[in-house]
Amino acid sequence: DIAILLDFFLNRYSKNLNKPVNGFTEDAKQLLLQYSWPGNVRELKNTVEYAVHMTNTDWIDITDIPERIKNNAKRDLEDNDILIV
Repeated sequence: DIAILLDFFLNRYSKNLNKPVNGFTEDAKQLLLQYSWPGNVRELKNTVEYAVHMTNTDWIDITDIPERIKNNAKRDLEDNDILIV
């Protein structure tokens, strides 16, 4: 469901902001798919809107994702003893 919502909100905000964005890079998409979304759909929607505002390219990359989500993902990886490359 997350992947479908990511695409839905991306299309919505890309059109609303008149900012053509083709999609998410693989790294950004994986980060967003792995996030637990404690704020539910509202948090996901706000994150995609933020990323559309922040991107300077045709693709949303990890650099366009809010820091709190990147930091949370990094903590999750460290908690699971997964090597971060």
